Amino acid sequence: MKKLILISILIFANGCNMSDQNFELPSNYIFVREGGNSNIVLQKNKLIIDKGAVDFSFDNKFIFFSVDCSLSMEPYKVPKEKLIYYIHDIEEDTLSKPLNYNFVRKFMIKNNVGKQNNILVKH
Repeated sequence: MKKLILISILIFANGCNMSDQNFELPSNYIFVREGGNSNIVLQKNKLIIDKGAVDFSFDNKFIFFSVDCSLSMEPYKVPKEKLIYYIHDIEEDTLSKPLNYNFVRKFMIKNNVGKQNNILVKH
């Protein structure tokens, strides 16, 4: 009986971690999708966004991150206009301060970011 309980616990523990997804991005970023508001962003093993990361996109010049500051358990349902955004300039290796939706929209138009790389239209 003890063996059955131990096996059940191990299966449950492994099942919880199997849903995590790591996405390797340019400039040594890693987007860790853990679910809910627990998503994080790392760069060179340093925590850059500690929770609330919603999504990412990138092209050959920029990496874009969206973050839900309301800490909703369903961040993908938060309107894009209520998220904050960060832009990493790959060439200059710099990360912006938190930006609002309108600034990012204008930035993407000005820099000709293609629809497939536009974080504002993802999900």
